[in-house]
Amino acid sequence: MALGAEEWRLVCCRCLRRAERLIHRKFCVSCFNRDREARIGRNAKGQTPRLVARLRPISIVVPQAGAVRTVTEARVLGAWEIMVAIARQATGPVAFGAAPGSLAAQPVQAQSAPD
Repeated sequence: MALGAEEWRLVCCRCLRRAERLIHRKFCVSCFNRDREARIGRNAKGQTPRLVARLRPISIVVPQAGAVRTVTEARVLGAWEIMVAIARQATGPVAFGAAPGSLAAQPVQAQSAPD
């Protein structure tokens, strides 16, 4: 998607849906609730949420102003969550790459779309 930083400000990092209300400037209400359930380890039914098994740490490389920095998030579904968060704050063009040895640098297997 070719969106500017302004357009990314209203997109949920996890589901990539447009949301008028973002909690912590990151998640739509639905994704925030699912993330909360994953953090506490149970959903409203008392079961372990399916999301728990899918969250993993990911690192990406972001070249900025002649330097390269590695951004690591501990509990994400995919690199797109980090990319959206960075794109929101960008004042100019942004590029992304996989950090050496990160999960993002490994061969990708077929995955279902985020919930």
